[in-house]
Amino acid sequence: MQNIVLTAEQVITIRRRNRNPDVAIGPDTHFYDLKRLKSYKKAVNFFNKRIKDRYFAVGEQLSKRKKHKSGDIFIVMILNCIIIDFLSQYCYGLEAQKSEKFKEFFNTYLSQYNLEIKPSIKSCSFSPNGRWKRVKIKNIAEALYHGFRCSLIHSGIISEYGRINEKYKKAIEIKSWESNKTKRDIIVNPPLLLEELKKTFKQYIHKLRYSKNSNLRDNFNKRFEFDYGVKITKP
Repeated sequence: MQNIVLTAEQVITIRRRNRNPDVAIGPDTHFYDLKRLKSYKKAVNFFNKRIKDRYFAVGEQLSKRKKHKSGDIFIVMILNCIIIDFLSQYCYGLEAQKSEKFKEFFNTYLSQYNLEIKPSIKSCSFSPNGRWKRVKIKNIAEALYHGFRCSLIHSGIISEYGRINEKYKKAIEIKSWESNKTKRDIIVNPPLLLEELKKTFKQYIHKLRYSKNSNLRDNFNKRFEFDYGVKITKP
């Protein structure tokens, strides 16, 4: 089949035609229910409930299980990466993920954790042209995207300089090796990062509901229609 570049409108049309209306999409909600979500207020409420139910509630359950397993925290970290990814897409009205917007979202909403890494961590990355290249990780936003998000989603493993540990007191830390002080690890406490993201999500929903920032609202509407095929026509 010939590779044909599609417009956003064509993608939305294809999704509408091929989507089973009986499929569950959120708490007590199916795709056929979305046809009633014509107002901005209802769309934001649906989005809020869906993300809380499908991501934060699951992550919190795994974080608080009494009989803890290492795999629980691993999954919580994957959820963290996904949450940052899709929130950046809604915040900036993207049709797909963009690495720079992932980092920008982190820098804007979790700026207290975007520490500089000095000297930078030397690593490698697989480029779009199908070749490996050298990269320098200069700050936490870059480390979270390269070492955690991309490594976990594409390879199912955290990069060589990344670690997860729920016993650390901070959500994200830079720690030198005991055996070699010039080498550093980026350590993430997944449950604590999830808590920070929950605050960030609450802040984002509040802005969607009460802020006069029309660009933020327009970006949400754009991504919402792209995901669900529902065009917001009312306030």
